[in-house]
Amino acid sequence: MVNKLIIDNKNKDTYKIIMKVSTDDGEYLIYTKDELNNIGDTICYAGKYELDDGMQKILPIESAEMLENLDEIFRQIIMLLNKKESSD
Repeated sequence: MVNKLIIDNKNKDTYKIIMKVSTDDGEYLIYTKDELNNIGDTICYAGKYELDDGMQKILPIESAEMLENLDEIFRQIIMLLNKKESSD
């Protein structure tokens, strides 16, 4: 998997892929443009990843439950990374 995602819109926005999650329902990406919100946290996005006739697509996640699951997975990874950094 390439670590770069280009959204084909007017601006051809480029994002960094943080992680890919595979479930029984499909594959999901969590990605960022390295933007910060007003309290200094990195803004992250999530979308459902699909291949449609060889075209890669990022679709909105319509399931609130799936969004919560992805959020929890991401939080756990961040917590583990922060724990490792503080012990070094």
